[in-house]
Amino acid sequence: MPVHAIISNLSGFLKMMNKKASILIVIVIIAIIALWQAQTIRNPAITASENEIVIESDLLKATDIAVSNASNSSATTGKGILNESDIRDINKANEQNIASPAFSQSDYAMYDEATLERMADSGDVSAMKALWVKYLKSDDVNDVEKMRQLVTKAIVYGDRDMFQHMPELSSLSDRFTNPEASPEQKHNAMIDLLAYHEFMGMRGNLSEKYSGQEVFFIVHSTPEAPIKLTAADKAAILARAREIYANYEGERMKLGLGPFDNSVPDGLKKLYEMQRESYLQAMGDNAI
Repeated sequence: MPVHAIISNLSGFLKMMNKKASILIVIVIIAIIALWQAQTIRNPAITASENEIVIESDLLKATDIAVSNASNSSATTGKGILNESDIRDINKANEQNIASPAFSQSDYAMYDEATLERMADSGDVSAMKALWVKYLKSDDVNDVEKMRQLVTKAIVYGDRDMFQHMPELSSLSDRFTNPEASPEQKHNAMIDLLAYHEFMGMRGNLSEKYSGQEVFFIVHSTPEAPIKLTAADKAAILARAREIYANYEGERMKLGLGPFDNSVPDGLKKLYEMQRESYLQAMGDNAI
């Protein structure tokens, strides 16, 4: 079902219900999406069909995630939900998103691995993604490291789709949940993990920032063991995010690519505003 149709149906359904019931429904939707997103931290977020594997663009994913986030914002603040005009703007922005074009493996199926490697070395981000998918299906353990390198290279070249596959996310999550880790080690892992999501927001992919940080607290902060960020924690997260940003941009500069372009298409601005409202409500004092 098209995104705008889902939004239209959901909006109409919420209008027929009282406010408390509406909020309850969207909370359930948010919880379901949060559980799905938590799983994608460890498992590559790809969708499989009979003939191809597709890596979705960040704009398409942001549109889908916004259905629940925007509905939650509308139900709790009274502000407007995305309308069909907004959705058309978002779809147009997706088509014009040069930095992270939608990628289909079938577009590169004609190329062998050696050719794809040459194309990737020349800066073809879609070729990098095609190689990543090829290695994903490989049984060769050596290809795991190649996948890591491809994610890094794609990000250096300006791609914003591959953020969710950054190897640091899974390794930091493992460090945080390690039962043998000391409180200091767990705290440092948390700072780094939240900083990587903050870096994604600095690069213009606010959906990944909001959802990644929300999911962390949904999964790990409990009534029995709540996680409360201090002002010093937030300062450390921002400083680390700037350091991560500088490291990636430094690699770009070495290649003569210039600074990152962090611009956001007009079609995404309202969506991100609504997502931020939901983010602030969910995070409370932990919002960064």
